Amino acid sequence: MTDEVWTHATFTVSEGREDEFAEVWSGLARRARDEFGASPTLLRDRERRNVFLGFGPWPDEETMHAFRSAGAEASAPLEEIVEHAETYLCERLFP
Repeated sequence: MTDEVWTHATFTVSEGREDEFAEVWSGLARRARDEFGASPTLLRDRERRNVFLGFGPWPDEETMHAFRSAGAEASAPLEEIVEHAETYLCERLFP
């Protein structure tokens, strides 16, 4: 068993702002990867083009919280773009 944790979120974005969301999210993801050792992934629903799934592992829960604290200002633009978000803190069971 490791201290690794995963985050998962489903984002419903205001229609017409999908590209803007992907750009902001990707910038945050690059920072999470480069500075905090995360491995974020972003997917978009093929039928509902304004629904995105973001997920990935973090080295541990403390690192994830450190990123969220450090990136609070940078993530503020998402509040204007995202209509609804469901977030989860997960542990991997398989494989």
